Amino acid sequence: MEFKQFDMVTWTSQSHAYRKEKTGRIICVLEPGKTPSNPNHGQGVSFRVPYHGSARKHESYIVEANGKLYWPLVKYLRKAQ
Repeated sequence: MEFKQFDMVTWTSQSHAYRKEKTGRIICVLEPGKTPSNPNHGQGVSFRVPYHGSARKHESYIVEANGKLYWPLVKYLRKAQ
């Protein structure tokens, strides 16, 4: 499923066997091979996202939720109700 900038999305994150559902707004669409800290992702700015890992081979999204930035795995995103 593809999303657009400003779409509201929901996903579930997990840490130490604790699951939490998060909802936020897509603030940036990243092209394949780009990372949030790469200013050449088309938005002209660099986003500071905690541990973001390696570039992904598919389109991905930076999401703002509760004042924090996230780079969730696309397979876990769904449109917010």
